[in-house]
Amino acid sequence: MNANRLQLAVGDLICSTTSDYEVQHLLGSGTFGVVTKCKKLATNEMVAVKILKSKRYINEAKKEEMILKKMKEFDSHKFNIVRWNDSFAYMGHFCLEFEKLDISLDEFMQTCSNPLKLVEIRPIVQQLATALEFLMNIGIVHADLKLANIMLVEQFNQPLRVKIIDFGLASDNPRACTGLTLQTLWYRAPEVLLGCPINEAIDVWSLGCIAAEMLMGMALFPGSDEYDMMRHIFYTIGKPSDHLLFAGQYTGNFFRAKNRGSELPTWRFMSALEVRNFTCNQCTLFTLNQLEMVPEELSGEDASIDACERASFVDLLTRMLKVDASERITPSQILQHPYITMSHLVETFDNSDYVKTSVELMKACNDQSSDGDNATYATFKTCTLDYHSVPDEDHLAGLSSSEEPILNSTDDECGNRRPEPTVTKTKGDEFLEAVVTETGGQTSPRLSLLPKRKRDDADQCLTSDADSIAKERRSINVNEKLIVSFKKLLTKTEAWSSSTSVKPHERKKRVYEDDSDSKQEKTSS
Repeated sequence: MNANRLQLAVGDLICSTTSDYEVQHLLGSGTFGVVTKCKKLATNEMVAVKILKSKRYINEAKKEEMILKKMKEFDSHKFNIVRWNDSFAYMGHFCLEFEKLDISLDEFMQTCSNPLKLVEIRPIVQQLATALEFLMNIGIVHADLKLANIMLVEQFNQPLRVKIIDFGLASDNPRACTGLTLQTLWYRAPEVLLGCPINEAIDVWSLGCIAAEMLMGMALFPGSDEYDMMRHIFYTIGKPSDHLLFAGQYTGNFFRAKNRGSELPTWRFMSALEVRNFTCNQCTLFTLNQLEMVPEELSGEDASIDACERASFVDLLTRMLKVDASERITPSQILQHPYITMSHLVETFDNSDYVKTSVELMKACNDQSSDGDNATYATFKTCTLDYHSVPDEDHLAGLSSSEEPILNSTDDECGNRRPEPTVTKTKGDEFLEAVVTETGGQTSPRLSLLPKRKRDDADQCLTSDADSIAKERRSINVNEKLIVSFKKLLTKTEAWSSSTSVKPHERKKRVYEDDSDSKQEKTSS
């Protein structure tokens, strides 16, 4: 080991003031640090320890720790975000301890022979939107959302259960990041490319890119560089508005102003020859509407359901990928979109096995928990099946009503606080109750939509009702039943595997832009 680098091998001990960590194996490595799977000897649990490679990056690590602390005050691990446990120094190197998760969504998709189906994409998008809504409410931008930073909690026991990791580029002051290179290239928002002021909407853009990639099995915007990224966006989504082009620090890298002498010059996208770019990649799509095409082999109700699903998904995708961030859908609106709530299916195909399977899968993905601390429980209310997080002691997205949670507290259109709506039993409730009764499940109570208190106060506010519900739930082997149920669901939808996804070209191996470029530019700035 030299002055700046820390060399670790399997079996080595990493020591802190509270515990020793025995290195099991390397999970990942980047320019700034390594992540190792370790056995925490004080508790005998497996954890992930992120270790800064060089002491030069201590400021970046401290900033990440500050973000993690801020999120932990609001129980971020209950909102589909990796649980951060502790920070410590080992031989002068800064270390962060996290819960141990399974594999990344990127790795998972590379092991799949086919892209994900719309019925599988829905719970993933819902969980990620829940996480983004939480981050938005506490004023944090992740700024590097991508498949590699989305982890499956446990791919076999908790299928499709995901959490967001890596807050190394996150910021609680996004305006100060204007002009910096944030986000991995294929998921970079137009306002970041142009150098416009940014906010939490850049994460929604990344989520849109991720959703499309899960369906297609390939990147939506596989740009070779920033010019090529803007070219993909320009030809697939459209041209940025003039007010964005005027505000951008780097607009001249992509557009040329015409009629410079006039008060309102127009902008023209420059050709690859003009910018001397000879490495442009072929566009994946020329319009998002291409994703609406129903496979020819489907007919009857199957074709109608597939067309309905695709139309709803493309509508959501179009709203997430608005070039103008001010027009982009918000995380709370994503959670209320028909594709997530399944209102477009329930109202028309309420007797369909596909709809019942979709409801069961959403419930299963949100109820899964291996230790009673990581589950999100869903309740679908009214005929739109409006989705909300649900209270439960010590699980991922649930809080007792007395804890006054943050999420879902804003108006859909303007972001203002709104009163709690009155819940009335309608056709949607009756349909869900029939499904729940058939599958032996239980619906969950609605939670309060007021600001949440900090962890220390919240722990004291757990009601006896929540305690009894949690104890009753733990008395049942939920995990075992869900595994069996989930396998049955996948069997039911096997017929859809070849028909509900756009047939991709031969899957290309992903070559992500090195995150170090982003972080080095940010550091140098």
